[in-house]
Amino acid sequence: MTNQSTAGVILGTAFHSAGTGPMVETDVSGRSIEITFESEEIVTEFGPQVVHHISGLGRPAVAIFRHGIPHALLPNQINYRAQAAALKRLDVRSLLITSSVGVLDPNVPLFQPLLPGDLLMPDNRLPDGSACSMFVDSNPDQGHLVIEEGLFSRTLTDVLYDCCLHNGAQPMRDLVFAYVGGPRTKTLAENRMWAQPGAAIKYSNARNREIEMRTKPIDPYSGIFFPAAR
Repeated sequence: MTNQSTAGVILGTAFHSAGTGPMVETDVSGRSIEITFESEEIVTEFGPQVVHHISGLGRPAVAIFRHGIPHALLPNQINYRAQAAALKRLDVRSLLITSSVGVLDPNVPLFQPLLPGDLLMPDNRLPDGSACSMFVDSNPDQGHLVIEEGLFSRTLTDVLYDCCLHNGAQPMRDLVFAYVGGPRTKTLAENRMWAQPGAAIKYSNARNREIEMRTKPIDPYSGIFFPAAR
């Protein structure tokens, strides 16, 4: 194990298994690497959360399957606070999230990676209606998170962009991502409304909460989204 900081990833839709044995993958340099997953349940002040430690990457890394394994949880059933608290407990210092999204801008292609540059979330609430905050009760550690470069790290986004190109994809970057509430599907009128303030992509699920719900800075932070519908 190296002394590098821990990297984290929150994975999105349609995962059914984390794998039961080693997997051989190819990294961006073309090397074959053997990856293994080992699950651990972390008990947080918001409840238990299963994380998967990833070995074979040359640095400590962990993964969370947002909807559980197999995919079973609706957006309003996900314990976002427990997920964020588990990442903090493991001292995750860089975080990547993935998701399928809908496209609002007709100039954005389908089925190509999208890298967000900003977030549109006027109503700061979780799907259960509560405030999107780790501080449910008063806490001496609470405060406002001041970020100089915005919520998405340009350094990590640059790395993701290069990785996409290396794998033959044609990514778009610096898109405005809108959280539009969930879990129900949005109407055509609602989609037109969300496009007016400049949103290019939208999702009625969890990405914004993972961006916002941090009790201390995670640097860098970024996301990669996959558009599947308009």
